[in-house]
Amino acid sequence: MNLSLETLLQERSLDLEAARAKTAKSALLKKLTDFRSLHQNRTGNLRLDGSEVARLVELIGDKNPALAQRLSGYRNQLRSEITLLPHEVDSLVAIVERS
Repeated sequence: MNLSLETLLQERSLDLEAARAKTAKSALLKKLTDFRSLHQNRTGNLRLDGSEVARLVELIGDKNPALAQRLSGYRNQLRSEITLLPHEVDSLVAIVERS
């Protein structure tokens, strides 16, 4: 009985974690697309917290090493204003959409 309850709790925990990840991805994608719409073809400063930066760096991986390296410097900061060029924002949106 304990084993099945423990298994059920573990499954529930995994389901919640998956839901959180999906919500975090949706929120990050919305933030990026709103930023892109606001700064159409102009450089701008995007405000991200450390967990959002870490998530982006994780998603970027080998797809854009230069951008991943630049963003990784902001990982441990509580909040950051990161200057992004239009093509970098487009790249981030595409990567987050495909993840």
